[in-house]
Amino acid sequence: MSLPRLSHEVQHKSQSGVTDLLQTEEKEDNNNNDNDNDDDNDNNNDNEFTEEEEKEGGEEEDEDEEEGEEDNDKEEDACKDLAGEMVDLLFALSLALCTEHLTNGLPQSTLLVYFSGILGFSDTANQFLPARVYTSYLSGLIYIQRLLFLEQALPFRAYPSLGIDRRPHIRQLARLKHIREHYMVVGAQSAFKEFLSLRSYRRIIAHNDGQIVGWGGEAQLSMGQFRLLPEHLIEQASRLCGELMFGWEPPIADLANIKDEMSNTSSGYSFVTDPGNNISSAYLELFRRACISRHEPLSKKGH
Repeated sequence: MSLPRLSHEVQHKSQSGVTDLLQTEEKEDNNNNDNDNDDDNDNNNDNEFTEEEEKEGGEEEDEDEEEGEEDNDKEEDACKDLAGEMVDLLFALSLALCTEHLTNGLPQSTLLVYFSGILGFSDTANQFLPARVYTSYLSGLIYIQRLLFLEQALPFRAYPSLGIDRRPHIRQLARLKHIREHYMVVGAQSAFKEFLSLRSYRRIIAHNDGQIVGWGGEAQLSMGQFRLLPEHLIEQASRLCGELMFGWEPPIADLANIKDEMSNTSSGYSFVTDPGNNISSAYLELFRRACISRHEPLSKKGH
């Protein structure tokens, strides 16, 4: 074979090999591109599925939140209704205490007046409060009752559970006058009237008039002299008793030991004739002293 021909064949084969090599590389590149496209499509599909799942999960969460909010609203409404009913019942209880009827006309038969008496005890419950301290409790009870009576006559709002409507726009004074005449004026049979009387009386007690009381512009009496008045009266009573007994004292050491039967209705029975007192013959001694007394004795008078 000649050299030129050999070189030509070598060149031809070389070109053919290069061409085949290039074609092979192009096929591989195309295959790789196809694989990449398939991967991209798979990723896109996965992303689409993920987005759809997220949307569905978000919608479910929104629905759960809406249901939770509805439940909370229902619970709040139920609590409000229950609280309103409790307020209505408390108002009814307060009115029942304020408008309780007196038994036999006695104010202390009502629960509210009885409770006010408990407020009159000291913190240690060993003594009663002074008038100047207890009056403030009465004023508080009176003020609260006035507000309750005003709300009863002219309700600021309706009380559905009690069947009470809101106050009307007309005849308000007539409604208030009706409640006032029944419970709030002097002479009414109610605890409110009793509280007014007690407060007025305790204000008089708590008021300080000083140490000297005068009348007529001339006569005066100090507190020291007033305190001596009981002692003076006791002395006068003892003196009169001694004159009536003609200076005689019965043989009794303690009057608490005197026996007497109030249930004994027998004719002639008396504590004087009771043998347990040992004074059945004491009248003889009293008669003797009456006869020989220096002050108008009975024997000289012929009695």
